[in-house]
Amino acid sequence: MNSIYISFMATKKYYGKGSQASIDPVAFFKILLVGYLNNIN
Repeated sequence: MNSIYISFMATKKYYGKGSQASIDPVAFFKILLVGYLNNIN
């Protein structure tokens, strides 16, 4: 198994059950990383 699949399975219980789709955990981490590296609050 690759690490991305493991992260999906580990966070699956936190996904929303409603009509709005959840953010991909890998994409969310990348967004946070870019914000941190560019000093965006």
